[in-house]
Parts: sequence; C-alpha cells; structure tokens
Amino acid sequence: MAGLGQHIKDLRARAGLSQGALATRVNIDVTYLSKLENDRQSASEAVLRRLAQALGEDPSKMLVLAGRLPREMQSTFQASILGDGQPAQAMPPRYHTFFVDRTDDRTRLERMLEPGSLVAVTGPPGCGKTRLAAEVAHELIGRGRPIIWLEVREDDPDRMGAAAVLAHGSPESVLVLDDADRDLSASIATARRMVAAGITVVATSRQPLGIQGQRLLPLDSLTVPDRHQLPSGAPDVRTLQEQDSVKLFVARASLVDPAFELDGTNAPAVFEVVRWLDGLPLAIELAALRLGQMTVNDLAASLGGGMLRLLRGNTPDVPDRHSSLSRAIEWSFEHIDEPRRTVAARLSLFASTFTLEDAVTVAKDETHPRDLVETAVIDLVNCSLIAWGQNADRRAVYRWLRPIRQYARQQLDRADDREAVFERYRAWVQQVVQSIHASRGRRSEAEWARLAELTPELVSTVYRLPIEERSDAMNQVADALAVSLQFGNLAGHAYWIRDELNEAVPDVFREAGSLARIRGDYEQARRSFEQKHRIAVNEKDERGQANSLLDLAENAADVGQSKDAAELVQRASELYEKLESRRGRIEVLNLRGKIAIETRDVTADQVLDAERLFEDALSRSREIEDSRLEAYAEQNLGVGELLLGRIASARGHLESSLGLRVAMRNHRGQARLLEAFALVESAVGNHQVALRLIGAARRYRRSSGVEGIPRWWGDKLDAVEDAASVVLEPDAIERHLESGAALTLVEAGQLATMDEHERFGPLDEVRTDRLRRAVPLRVDRWQLASEVAAGARRGQPTPLDVALHELAGPSGGSGEAHRHVIRSKVLAIAEPVTAQTTDLRCFAIDALRYRGTIVPVFSSGQALAAALEMHPEWGGQHVVEVVLEQVRGRLVKGETMVVNPWTPDEHRFTATDDYGPAGPARASTSRSASA
Repeated sequence: MAGLGQHIKDLRARAGLSQGALATRVNIDVTYLSKLENDRQSASEAVLRRLAQALGEDPSKMLVLAGRLPREMQSTFQASILGDGQPAQAMPPRYHTFFVDRTDDRTRLERMLEPGSLVAVTGPPGCGKTRLAAEVAHELIGRGRPIIWLEVREDDPDRMGAAAVLAHGSPESVLVLDDADRDLSASIATARRMVAAGITVVATSRQPLGIQGQRLLPLDSLTVPDRHQLPSGAPDVRTLQEQDSVKLFVARASLVDPAFELDGTNAPAVFEVVRWLDGLPLAIELAALRLGQMTVNDLAASLGGGMLRLLRGNTPDVPDRHSSLSRAIEWSFEHIDEPRRTVAARLSLFASTFTLEDAVTVAKDETHPRDLVETAVIDLVNCSLIAWGQNADRRAVYRWLRPIRQYARQQLDRADDREAVFERYRAWVQQVVQSIHASRGRRSEAEWARLAELTPELVSTVYRLPIEERSDAMNQVADALAVSLQFGNLAGHAYWIRDELNEAVPDVFREAGSLARIRGDYEQARRSFEQKHRIAVNEKDERGQANSLLDLAENAADVGQSKDAAELVQRASELYEKLESRRGRIEVLNLRGKIAIETRDVTADQVLDAERLFEDALSRSREIEDSRLEAYAEQNLGVGELLLGRIASARGHLESSLGLRVAMRNHRGQARLLEAFALVESAVGNHQVALRLIGAARRYRRSSGVEGIPRWWGDKLDAVEDAASVVLEPDAIERHLESGAALTLVEAGQLATMDEHERFGPLDEVRTDRLRRAVPLRVDRWQLASEVAAGARRGQPTPLDVALHELAGPSGGSGEAHRHVIRSKVLAIAEPVTAQTTDLRCFAIDALRYRGTIVPVFSSGQALAAALEMHPEWGGQHVVEVVLEQVRGRLVKGETMVVNPWTPDEHRFTATDDYGPAGPARASTSRSASA
C-alpha cells in the first residue's frame, strides 16, 4: 500500500493541481508540502484535514495513513483503508531530524515494558519525553510489537476509548498516552483498565499518574558543558563536541545554516547558550532556529531577560504547546492552582540551589504559611517545574532550570507584593553571608559546595545593599571563599569544590578588592587582590595573573608606593605582551604614565614623557572603541597638562573625559574629574570655584560610596584648600566644603544684607586681624574689602558703589562707561595678580553683585560649581549631566554664561564672551530663566 506522501501526490495529480497551488489552498509553505509528499516531514492533524478537504478526500483515510487515530472512528478501522485486514494502529510520529542517542534512557524504558506494566516518562516541559517515547516505539514496531499511539487531548473521550479498543485487540500491544497530563483523569482511568487487562501502557507526562505500581522514568535535560571546560576563558572545541546538548544545537543549526560548524570562533557563544538553556532539547532546537535571522553571538548576547521571547516560531506541524518554550512552560503553570503559582514566582529569586527551609524563609507570609509553602515546593517538583537532588550530606536541595525560572520571575515582577518578597530575599542573603563569616572553618563539604554555587548570587545581592554595607559584606564573602579554597587544597577528596569555584572566585576577590579600594581601605584591597593573584597562579591563568598584578599596581600607586607599583606594572606588561592583549597593553600605558606624574618632585620632562604614554593609550583606546580606557587616558592627559601649566588644554582633556564618564555612569571617575576641575580653577586663582567643586565631589563620593582618595591626589586637593585659606576666612573653609558656599569677606557682608540675616556673623576686629596675618595682601586692598563689607552690613553704599551707580545708571546706563570703571578698578585693586591671591575679579563686580545682578562663569569648572551651588538637591550625577549638555556646547565655541545664584531667575544675566583678568569685555542684559 502506498504511503501518505505518495497518496497526496496521487490525489493532487488527479485534481490537476501543482504543489504551489495546493500549498496556497491549504495555507502551508510549498517546501513543507514537498517534504510531506516525499515522506520527509510529519504533519499535524489540522494540516492533514485541510489537505483532505482541498483534495476531496475522506480525512479519516489520510489520518490513518499518517499513523493517527481519527476521532470519527470509534473502535476499528475499515479493512479497505488499511489494505491488509489487520486492526489499525495509530502510529507514533516519525521524526526526520537528528536524535540525541539517549542510550541509557532508551535501555531503561525498554526494560520496563513488561506485560501489564505502567511506565510514566516524566520531566520538565521541553525535555524530550515525546521524542524518546516515539523513538523507542518505532524500534518496537520494527521488532513486530503492536503500538497504539494516542496524543491525549482535553475532553476527547472518544479517541481515548478507540485507542483502548485497539490495544485490547492484541495482548502484546503497547498503548502510548502522549501528554497524558493534558487530560489526567481520563488517562488515569484508561491506564488502570489497560494494566488490569495485562496491556502495557507508557505515559509521557510532566507529573506521575499516581497509580499504584507505576514505574517512573524521570527524564533529565541533555548534558551541558561544565565550567572547568573553559581553560583560560576559551572552551575546548573537541570536548564541547562530545556534549549531547552541543550535538543537538549544531545539528539543528546546520538545518537553517548549512555552513554552520562548531569552531574556535563560535564555541564560546555556543557554550554560553546551551549552558543557559540547561540542556532542554526544545529550547535548544528553538534557539538554533534563530540562526536563520541572527548569529550565535547575538543569541549569547540575548541570554537573560530577552531569551524567552526568541525561543518561539517552531515548524507549523508541531503541536501548539511546542510552538514556543514560553508556551510550553505557561501550560504547566496554568495547570497548578494560584497559591502554588504564587510560591513558584517567589522562589524564582533563587538563582542557585535552595533548601526547603530557604524556601519557607523567602516565600512565607500571612497568606502563605509554612505548610502551604512546603507542600507547594513538593508539588512543583512533582510537576517537573523544579528539579531536586542531594548534596554531599544527602540532604535534599532544589533548583530551577534557567528558562523556567525566567518565566516564573516574570510572574513575580507583575506581583503587587514583589517588594516585600525582595526584602525577605535580601534578608536571607545577608543571613547567609553572616553565617559564612561566623562559622568559616566548621563547614561540611556540602556547605562549601553550596557556598561556591551561591557565590554569583551573593555577589549580585551585595550590590543591592546600602552603599555603606557593601564593602564589609563582600569582604565577608571573600574571607569565607578563601577558607573554602584552603579546604579544597588540603582535603584530597574535595577537589571538586575547586571546580565549582573556578569561575566565581576570582571575580569575588576582585570585587572585594575594588570595593575596599574605592572606600579607601587600601590594605584590605591589597589582601583581596593578592588572593585573586594566588588563585590565578594555581590555575595557570595568565590573563588572571596579569589583571591581578595591574590591580595590585594601582593600589600601590594610590598609597604612594611608586617603586612597587612600577615593578608590578612591568610584570603585568610581560604577561599582556605574551597574551597579545590590546586592552592590557593600553592599561599598562595609562598606569605607567600615571605612576610617573604622581611621583614626588616630578620634573617637566618626566611629565612630557608620561604624556607620550597617555597619547599612545588614547590613540589605541579609540582604535578598539573602548570608552573606559579612552576616558582614563583623557583624564591623565588633563592632569599632565595642568602640571605643565597648560590650562586651556587641561580643561579640554578633562571635559572630554567627563563626557565619557557620564555616558558610562562611572561615579568614581566623575568625582575624580570634579576634583580635577578644582585643581584647574585653583591654578588660575579661582579658589572659591575650586572649593565648591571639591565640596561637591566629597558629597558625591559619600553618596556613591567611593570615598577612597589616593595619597598623591589627596595631597593635591589639600593644596587647593591651603591656597584658598590664604584668601578666604579659615573658619569658612570646612563650612564651604560641606555647603558648597565659599564666601570672601566682601561676599559675607553682601549676603548678610541680601538675605536679611547675619549668615556668618559680623566681621569683628579679631577675625580681621587673623585674616590680615594669614593673607599677605596690601593694606589698601583689605581696607577696601572691609569698607565694602561694612557698608553692605549697614545697607549703605560704598564709594565704589556710588561711582559705578553714577556711571552705569539705575537701568544699566552706558555700557562702555560701565565696563571702563570695572576694568580700571580691577587693575587698580588687583596688582600684582598671582596664583596665591584671591580671585580678583570678585572685587571688580562687588557693586553689581551687591545689587543682585550677575555672577560670572569663566569656564566649565565654574559652570559646574555654579550649577551645584544653585541646585544642591540635584546631586553630583545630575549636575554633571546637565552642565555637560546645556553648557559645554557653548564653552567649546568660546562662549561663557553668567548666572547669579543669589537672586531669582528674572535677575539672571548672560554674557557671550569670556571674562579676562581685566573684567568683562561685553555684557548682555537679556534675561535667562535657566543656567
């Protein structure tokens, strides 16, 4: 008798239809129809029924030829359909794609098929239950054993009854109930009758049928590569090729991309994809299908939140539940009750194994008591949504397959109580960290192994802690891991612990070291980086050794140990050269130059040599498009130019670095750049602006948890404060750094008058005398300053005020006369101008400032300071972004802006030209509502 493919060809020829015409009528792809006619493609019942209707054929006959039991037939099939007079068999689906040889599972299943036995093949959605049963069924058919295959549907008792009748026709029959859990009660009833009659029953289901005497065959995912198969960060291709999950991925990928082969270029991405998919065959097949639209590297980059969206779009002949991984998982969740769905969503926070007690700690609340949570965990295991196993202490631990966890996590994200669940989870993590630290050396192998498994989870959760708690928490994790490594080294039977730790440990110690360093605990940072280096040496990981040596070098440079830092950089450089690491070479260039310019008593020639290193690093950074390294080089160049007295060039490099840091949201780098701008402003005598920037940087460091300041850098900032103390009231320095408001003697009086209160108290003789002794200025300047301040306190104009008022007039008067007076007064008051004297321009515009009009902004640094002063509630991050976006464009064009932080918006004035030492060249009276 002709098969299904030939039968369709005959009917199509009789109807005079081409393949294309028939495919259009049935709404299927012509390639799909061609494969179907050549028996290289299976078809769903819906497709077969549409074909039969289009060809004027009885659908029952076409379904029987396809090995499917039509629902129109109740008990037997017509002999004329079969052609051999034998009872019909609903045949198992025949697949024409590569099948991973699950030898052990196939052997176990065949051994279980004794007469009258019930075998339940169970496992999570997409693990390959149907495919395994179909492959074994075809083997049995080849040996002459009758097979009745039934794809169970909900509420379809006729088909179930017909299959039972067929099975009774032969005592040696095997009845396969595929997806038995889709109508669990009917499947259980049918299986009981069959077993009682001595018929063998195989049920594929996500949960056992619950019949006494059933035999269970739990089906695991395919084997996935271990972490230790990534020596020095590159997977071994030959080892990967032996993994079942990789074999399946490559086989499916070659169907959509015949040129696809596993090689050294794509092996890392394949490694990551199959590991993330936890070896689920359906997930792997759907992922491989995406290679028709993207590369495997694109797939690897999508791991995590967006992966489930990609795992859809299977071929049209598969059942709807297998059309996407999300749909397969969703079906399972729909068939558990609401309390269990809620518990499952809460447990999705566990990225690694957890115990029953852990589950209760996180999932329990008033509406979900302990007994409900414990029962829900057992039921989720029973439904194959959560896997379970034993630890080395033979205690039960539970874990998610990643795709299923991601689906559950999406449900939690939609829950109204998610914040309360997160808080319980954070408390659990903190408890784990504290427990690890407290009991360090008294743990069992199972506990150490669990620590290794939990490490990535602990690290990610530490970063959710308040800023002030992060470093201590990370140090506790690192200390516990150090003990576990020692345990693994000393105990010969526990080397497997090291395999678990290989991937996570180096990052933990680097994170602990980095957190300690930015907090200013350089000794703790050194210990963490040294531990990381020892691990890299033990593992013969040269890249890890180079990175840790560089970390140690930077840490040494921060505490002023230049010689040690240079030696460490040299050792790192030799390793990077051996590895041909382009980024490593750039890191070395930057750090070598930084160490050189931060040496005590550095010469101009040494700075120039360092700048050549920075320029080389900058060029190479741009070649590989690495913004972090580029920002670092720009910052170093800015500092170098500042040391050489090239102020304009220094500002340019620092502004470029700041733009890159903002884009990367690098908090420590932005704080450092605020301080660098302070050095620039101090160098040109703008001490008030410099102090505002240092104060802002300090507040920013505290709010971002990056308080650590390297020794050389701290000395430079101290020098800025010392220079400011020469011209500012010493008592106001600390007050300024906290509030962001540094006031000269003149400004103190003016503000007291404008704000109608004595903000900093009167300028008494004691304070004046102390300032005169501290500041080497001419008496006439102090007399003028004191006179202005005294007049401001009394609300009386000074001679300077009168002169300016007369020339400028109440409404601004003659602009030329106004500018002339300011210029002449600046020249008269400000001789000589040195870096150690006050910002003399403030004296020149005292009268204008006293009247509440303008405050000059001379540079990007001053723009930052003014914005921070006007809007302290913004915080450092926002100020930097706003100033860069709104101000920097004008500064680059040589424009500046003038703002007045002391008065309402309507009194702010702008200016378009830079202000020189002689005062403003041109002023504009146009009002501006914003800075």
